[in-house]
Amino acid sequence: MSAQSNQLLPLLERENALNALSALVDSLASSGGAVGVVAAEAGLGKTTLLRVLARERAAEADFAWGWCEHLFTPRPLGPLVDIAPRLSPEIATLLNDVQSADRVDVSTHKLFSAVLDFLQRDRRPRVLIFEDVHWADRSTLDFIKFLGRRVHAMQVLLLLSFREDEVQANHPLQQVLGDLPRDKTTRVALSPLSERGVGQLAARHDLLRIDARKLHELTRGNPFYVTELLASGDEAALPQSVSAAVLARAAQLDAASRHAFDTVSVVPGHAEMAMLDALLDPAESEGLSRCIDSGMLMLERGRVGFRHELARRAAENAIAPSSRRKLHTRVLNWLRSRNPPQTARIAHHAAVIGDAQLVLETAPAAAREAANLGAHAEAAAHYANALEFMANATETIQAELLEKWAYECGISGKIDEDVVAANRKALAIREREGNTEAIGRNLFWMGRMLWYMGKGAEASELAAAAVKTLQAEPNSKAYCLALSMRSQYLMLREDAQQALQVGQEARALAEALDERETLAHVLNTMGTAQLMLGNTRGHELLDESLSISLKGGFHEQAARAYTN
Repeated sequence: MSAQSNQLLPLLERENALNALSALVDSLASSGGAVGVVAAEAGLGKTTLLRVLARERAAEADFAWGWCEHLFTPRPLGPLVDIAPRLSPEIATLLNDVQSADRVDVSTHKLFSAVLDFLQRDRRPRVLIFEDVHWADRSTLDFIKFLGRRVHAMQVLLLLSFREDEVQANHPLQQVLGDLPRDKTTRVALSPLSERGVGQLAARHDLLRIDARKLHELTRGNPFYVTELLASGDEAALPQSVSAAVLARAAQLDAASRHAFDTVSVVPGHAEMAMLDALLDPAESEGLSRCIDSGMLMLERGRVGFRHELARRAAENAIAPSSRRKLHTRVLNWLRSRNPPQTARIAHHAAVIGDAQLVLETAPAAAREAANLGAHAEAAAHYANALEFMANATETIQAELLEKWAYECGISGKIDEDVVAANRKALAIREREGNTEAIGRNLFWMGRMLWYMGKGAEASELAAAAVKTLQAEPNSKAYCLALSMRSQYLMLREDAQQALQVGQEARALAEALDERETLAHVLNTMGTAQLMLGNTRGHELLDESLSISLKGGFHEQAARAYTN
């Protein structure tokens, strides 16, 4: 079977879907931008449909591809990172600045606005394809919402693909899709192949005598499963799972091709050709070409990957543990040689091979990058990755990891006893160290988590204890924040007058220390307290808090300002 025929196979019974997406491309010039959503279970041909669309309509629009990948922790703004070079060098540079842990002054708000400005000025129709957004980080979801609600004003078609079976009612993607403008959003759903379609697919494999009914029953009409089972070449005893089908094909590869196949399998998403050129010898590079020609691997825009993530994971899981570790190590070494470093990917491979020191070095860095991009759930996941190896760290680093994990969990909505327990464990370490500032910080953060858990009395006690602990350092940043937190608790308990009194002290200290985030925090609290007392000047303080937050990239404080 040729690579070309392999591309066309899954388009059986997909004509309506292709026509619907083509109509969206046609309407860019006359009706403005739109959002297209391609939803289906794994293996129904979402990627192939989009590839055929791109091939057939390449003359009418510029197609740019971005991917969300099945890493332990998603890359923050991964699809935007992929497409940025096709937009402008300025956007690529700004994106790198936002990711940088020491450039917190550059916010995603500024980045999103820059992308929007470029697309509004751009005269060429563009199709931006974001694949597998069920794996998207929170920042990518924010960008989808941001662009989707403004897409009508530009010649941009935003195409999103995701696994419908992995997006339940409480999945954050559901809210994003619900917020997109209905009159500009077209949903394309793919269904499994009919028994007749499975028979046609078998005929294209020259397996005319295959039992189409049995094959349809075994695969439930999933084109990916059907194709892999047919391509395994064993029509007498069909494999009972897609994993068996993938491995049946891999077993027929020569040694050089199998090594190339295995190397690609340990890289989630896609492997860059530059990586494979560095890792494979000439014979293995020829083997890679054979894998691509046969359709077992796909080459697109300088990246090589599997036709489906299910196949990649099946292939990786089949590699002997010692060989798998060597492959991950080689990929890891190549990634570490790149500049700038891709810390999220490095942390993933380091965790797989169990390199504790490298995980402890890169996972927190990846967490800081994610947090700077507003992807706080992903930041928490990176810290959780590091915590798996914290027995190899000093007590001070253990405390820092526990504190940062608890913080990122808290502001991303994971508020439970595990978070409080992490703070208590960190607090015990800080007490042994005699670190007054860290003790106070732990006390007020624990209090805040307990407040959200409905334990208001205990929360207020901890907030007061934090202030008392930090009074020994009355000019410290921590004491300033403790005062601001105390003011917030008083406001939440509807003691507005006392909240304003404590808040004024916190505000004066924040201004003296030039603590912009704490200033945003206390202005928010004071503005809300004034409104509770009927003083409409509170709106001015909330606006000032929001302005400081957006300018400084303080995601938590911006969210509080919008909420209050």
